[in-house]
Amino acid sequence: MFRKHRYNLTGKKWLIIGDSITDQKHSPQTKKYHDYIKERTGCTVINYGLSGTGYTTEETFLERLMRTPLDVDYVTVFGGTNDFRLGKKPLGEFGDATNDTFYGALDIFLQALIQKYPTKQLSVITPLPRWRENEGEFNSRGETLDQYVEAIKETAALCGIPVKDMYREGGIYVKNPDFLSNFMPDGLHPNSKGHQYFHQKILSFIESL
Repeated sequence: MFRKHRYNLTGKKWLIIGDSITDQKHSPQTKKYHDYIKERTGCTVINYGLSGTGYTTEETFLERLMRTPLDVDYVTVFGGTNDFRLGKKPLGEFGDATNDTFYGALDIFLQALIQKYPTKQLSVITPLPRWRENEGEFNSRGETLDQYVEAIKETAALCGIPVKDMYREGGIYVKNPDFLSNFMPDGLHPNSKGHQYFHQKILSFIESL
């Protein structure tokens, strides 16, 4: 049960757009970070997470944004790992205005997000670290997840949207076997203990907005 302490999120509607880390239908037995936050704060979670998606993958976050409700208080976008791994579009460069690159698609999405929710508390969360020996450090284009994290941070900063860097600041040690076996057995998706482990960092970030 939540409560005793009152949070800024208490009684508020929190919309989350994301991938499998957020999607309740992906490993439905797993208790997700937003479940722990909901318990603690009493907020209403409006979950628009969909496994396998991102800013450039099918279905894109922009396509999903077209369907999200207006009656919300907080909007958080948590993704990017599928854009990196699937490599549907090249990374591109900071300042791209075309939908043909990740940088460009990201900028287009964030501008649309602001256009739809100009008076709401917006935020972006970077991808979590990931490690699978059969994948290695690079995607099919020779790009790293670190580059995608930087793209998200740079573009969100340009748009004035707060970012939580869970890639570097999440305390997630994906190359440590003990950490993986306890919190992220497949090297990508946290289990319930993993979500419990890092949910406080996201909660503190959202509360700081």
